[in-house]
Amino acid sequence: MAYAGPGSCSPSTFLTKGRWRDELNGEFNKTILYKDMEARLNDEYAKRTVYPPKHLVFNAFNLTPLEKVKVVIIGQDPYPTFGKVKKSFLAAKNPCPTFPMAMGLSFSVPKMFEIPPSLSNIFRNLEKEIPNYIIPSHGNLEEWADRGVLLLNATLTVAPNDANSHSKYGWKIFTDRVIQIINDKCDKVVFLLLGEDAHKMETKIDPKHRAVRAPHPVYYTFKDCQCFAEVNRVLCDLGIDEMDWSLTDELSF
Repeated sequence: MAYAGPGSCSPSTFLTKGRWRDELNGEFNKTILYKDMEARLNDEYAKRTVYPPKHLVFNAFNLTPLEKVKVVIIGQDPYPTFGKVKKSFLAAKNPCPTFPMAMGLSFSVPKMFEIPPSLSNIFRNLEKEIPNYIIPSHGNLEEWADRGVLLLNATLTVAPNDANSHSKYGWKIFTDRVIQIINDKCDKVVFLLLGEDAHKMETKIDPKHRAVRAPHPVYYTFKDCQCFAEVNRVLCDLGIDEMDWSLTDELSF
């Protein structure tokens, strides 16, 4: 079973960044919908496996403080599988990991896992769009999060091998609130909306921010869409430094 960890599945327990914690904990305490979702999730984590582990559900907010947000990438929901462990990781006599790919950051996976297809397509596009971009040997996007990319999923939890299984739990209302907080508290942010579900969120984004639309990376139509170059162009138009999309290519685990 995936590690559940102690405590409630509320931002007050696992969300450590002050401004996000203040805003989102108040949201969880506001309506019966969130209380019902919290109770349902706590019951599921206690009885069965849920991805990501409970302590990583709000990882995106812990790694990207509200005051640092400059780009928001919205995915669908966490990876619902364990994924394929790299042969090089096992060859180093490391034990096979007993935790899933999902790490609370959209599209990101721990370094010991093979890069999944959607993220591989993202890296291929970056190689074509960004001069001198080098595709990394891993898919951990924590460096992006540290630079101000909020790697958000529309749904923050999922059942194993059952994509979109928690989409009706209330998370999308929660995600709408996250967008509203960014609207209210941030000056200029670029939203990269990947796929039709994310495109629907464009109407919720304040006009002072910008939205870049692209197909979901899992589809062939994503190829050569130039969305990352467009994000950088829009950032420059807003008077903000371009995003550094590079990742440190560590050779060891």
